[in-house]
Amino acid sequence: MRLTRCLLRYRGSWERGAIIAEDEPKRTCSWEKACVWCGVPLLILGVVAVLVGQLTPVREAVVARRGSLAYLDRKAIAYNQRLELCRLVGLAALCAAALLILLSFLISAYSNPSSQQYSPVFAGPAAASPIPLSGVLTTVQPPTSTVPPRR
Repeated sequence: MRLTRCLLRYRGSWERGAIIAEDEPKRTCSWEKACVWCGVPLLILGVVAVLVGQLTPVREAVVARRGSLAYLDRKAIAYNQRLELCRLVGLAALCAAALLILLSFLISAYSNPSSQQYSPVFAGPAAASPIPLSGVLTTVQPPTSTVPPRR
């Protein structure tokens, strides 16, 4: 709560210095929303980068062979390296997005624990619950009796 000074009108006259209490204004932007707003586009960017790196065909680096010599295309080698870099950047973006979204879930779970009241699943006496809550085991098998073996 925040205490503020205000002017109060009391019986036709203004008095200075009265203190009233008012609630804190709600924040419009919170960390969990910011993590989600940064994580989801990063997730989409990572998926697109990985798909571009995987689905784009690589170029053949060897142009020709003459005997034991192989002629290499430097542009094709650079192109293939950029595709590999695209895959790695996409994977890094996916990991960063997953961490941001996980962080937003953790922040929202632990941000204000006093306002959330958790109740146990089974409240009340143990006899009323269909599932036994005690550690005492009882047998449900009928008592054993001696039955003659079949011939």
